[in-house]
Amino acid sequence: MKLGKIGATALALSFLVACGGTLKYTQDTSPRAPGAKTEIKADVMKAEVQTRLNMTISFLPPPKTIKPSANAFVAWQRKGGDAPWQRVGALKYDESDRVGLLKDVTVPDTSFILQVTAEDKPDVALPSEDVIVTQNVNK
Repeated sequence: MKLGKIGATALALSFLVACGGTLKYTQDTSPRAPGAKTEIKADVMKAEVQTRLNMTISFLPPPKTIKPSANAFVAWQRKGGDAPWQRVGALKYDESDRVGLLKDVTVPDTSFILQVTAEDKPDVALPSEDVIVTQNVNK
């Protein structure tokens, strides 16, 4: 019976290593959004070469306080410093709770730079320079 438990434990551990595992990041935002706190959960799936992201930004002021024409917060990712930014998605923002959420989105990579910006509209093609959060996601 003990051999079975050991085998099951070894199998579970090898599965976690193959998957890459979950990364968690907690940080303050940039000075553009003073007092806001970011929590990022990144489920790295190495075999699939992708990462599932969940992000919560608490105490986040409305986009208009960061940039008068802004109406949305948008998440972006890129492989490295010279690679083009790719839009990940718009955060759902609740102004009464001052919380921005990005739930269950998938990034086609396992190591990348994640950034959130204040934008005039949620479907912009390129990020503005109004950066709220920057995080290197890598295992």
